[in-house]
Amino acid sequence: MHLTNVKGSTWVLEGPQLVGLYVIDGKTCVLLDPGSGKLRPAVEQALLEAGLTPVGVIGTHMHYDHQESAQYFRKTYGAKTCLPQLEADIVRCEQSLKNHLFNFTMGLVRTTPRLQSLIGPIDRVIAFGEEEIDFCGVKFGIVRTPGHSPDHICVITPDNVCFAGDALMTGDVLAEAMVPFVFDMADDLASKEKMAALSCDAYIFCHKGVVYGSVRDLAEKNRRHILGQLAACRDLVTGPMTYSDFYAAVVTQMNLSVGHPIRAQHLERYIRPYLEYLVDTGELELIELNGAPAVQPGKGRHP
Repeated sequence: MHLTNVKGSTWVLEGPQLVGLYVIDGKTCVLLDPGSGKLRPAVEQALLEAGLTPVGVIGTHMHYDHQESAQYFRKTYGAKTCLPQLEADIVRCEQSLKNHLFNFTMGLVRTTPRLQSLIGPIDRVIAFGEEEIDFCGVKFGIVRTPGHSPDHICVITPDNVCFAGDALMTGDVLAEAMVPFVFDMADDLASKEKMAALSCDAYIFCHKGVVYGSVRDLAEKNRRHILGQLAACRDLVTGPMTYSDFYAAVVTQMNLSVGHPIRAQHLERYIRPYLEYLVDTGELELIELNGAPAVQPGKGRHP
C-alpha cells in the first residue's frame, strides 16, 4: 500500500480501500479503520517500511472490511482499540454479533473466521454525547453519523481532516452501488445532511477517495441515489408480495450477483432496510399472506 499525505500529520494508506493514519511522533501512529484481514499484511508492510508502530486503532464502525484486523493490531503491537458505543456492544461477544447479523445462524457466527476476528475487547468506548476524545495522547473530534451502521462516526483529526469511513460514497463507488448497505435509512439520510454541513479541510472516504473542500454536492448525490433506489424498490410492488418475493424481485431487477447461500443472506440484509423504510413511510403496507409477512402498495404511496 502507498502512504500518501493528506494534511499535516494525517495520512492515508492507499490500496483496495483507504486506511487512515495519524502520525504522533514520527515513530508511532493511530490507525483509522485498519481494514479486513486480507488487507492487513499490506498495511503491516507499509507501516514497517515507514518505521511506524500502531499504538491505537479507531474504528468508524464494526463492519469486517473496516475492523477485522483491529484485534490483530491489539494482540500483536499492544495497540489500544476504540469504537463508538453501539458498535462496541455488537462485537462484545458471539451473541451480540449474532443479534446484529439477524439472518446468520449461530453456527456461522461461531465458525466464520472473519466474524470471529471482530469479537474482542474495546479499550476506549466513545460514549453517546462525546464530541471529542483524547486517545493515545491525541485529541480527535467525533461526529455521530449513524445510518450505514447503528453508531457510525466520523473522526476529525487535529489537522481538521475528516476520516469519514462509509458515511458517503465517492463518485466511482456510487455509480456501481445498486443497493448500498444501510442499517437505518432514516438515520442515514439525516447523516448525509449532517455531512453536507461540515467544514473540514479534507475528507477521507474508505471506498474510496480523498476530497478537499466542501462535500455538500457529494452528499446530495448520495442522498438522491438512495432515494432513487428506494423508489425503484417500491415500484416493484404492484400487489401483495411476500418478503421473499420482494427480495427475489429486487435481485432480479437490479441484476445482483448471488451464486452462494451466504451471498444470498448478505443480500437479504442489504435489501431488508429498504423494505422496512418503505413500510415506515407508508409507501408500502405490511400485511400477512398465507402465513408469511408480506407487503402491498401503501395508502401513503406517492405517484
